[in-house]
Amino acid sequence: MTHRRESLRIYLAQIAPSLGDLARNCELHLEQVARARGQHADLVVFPELSLTGYWLHDMVSEVALDPGTAPVLAPLRAASQGLDIVLGLVEDGGDGRCYNTTILLRRERVAWRHRKLHLPTYTLFDEGRYFTAGSDLGTFTTGGARAGVLICEDMWHPALAWLLAQDGCDLLLVPSCGPARGPTDGGIGSQHDWRLLGETAARFHAQFVIYVNRTGSEDGYTFAGGSFVYGPDGKLLAELPDIDDAGSLVELDLREIKRARSVHPMRRDARPDLIHRELSRLLAGRDAAATRDNK
Repeated sequence: MTHRRESLRIYLAQIAPSLGDLARNCELHLEQVARARGQHADLVVFPELSLTGYWLHDMVSEVALDPGTAPVLAPLRAASQGLDIVLGLVEDGGDGRCYNTTILLRRERVAWRHRKLHLPTYTLFDEGRYFTAGSDLGTFTTGGARAGVLICEDMWHPALAWLLAQDGCDLLLVPSCGPARGPTDGGIGSQHDWRLLGETAARFHAQFVIYVNRTGSEDGYTFAGGSFVYGPDGKLLAELPDIDDAGSLVELDLREIKRARSVHPMRRDARPDLIHRELSRLLAGRDAAATRDNK
């Protein structure tokens, strides 16, 4: 009989990568992985685009790589013996397309990847000019729990978290490059919004939400940091400082998942059949309206 683990030790690596410097950023990752290993972590999670930096603009194609074979990643692939590593990079799709991708390194190979689905292209963001949007969503196993990834803007589309929950997600990992915006009396306004998103997803899907945001400055913008972990009951379990680099080990009690779902059985009582039927109806209506408009 398989013994289900009762806890999972996750290391949050809140770092400031150097823009476009893959070798230096790889060393920074290795330092954090060594610290995580020293604290007996099962999983270390880095921010979005942690290997490259964020405001790459025309540098995107220059730093794009195949994560399974790129020499610069060889030390990190080797370091993934004994613990899982989740990091962000620009993935070369092999067809001239580049993706904002988060990968899972395990036992010296790329065990899983998520290509960012929603590319913000508004106000200060212009990802849609340089990246191709991903088209797949799914979960993977780490430390005996099912996990899924939503990269930054993906988290602002609640249907994605619901879909991952229906796929059995216990740990929702959210790597981010969130700038500090909207200062308020209570701190950074954008961080207040992120915490609200994290608490909501944790409570309503009875899962852990692990948000890892970067720090540092690029292109005149400062990244907010403020990484956090919410438990499946919606309680804040850990919070890293705003603005400053930090690393923190958080031990998750996986038994809390079952307890939370017995109290709030929204996942059990979900109606995917209803959602599917209503989406089909709405899409059919849109197609009919588009046909009329084109006549």
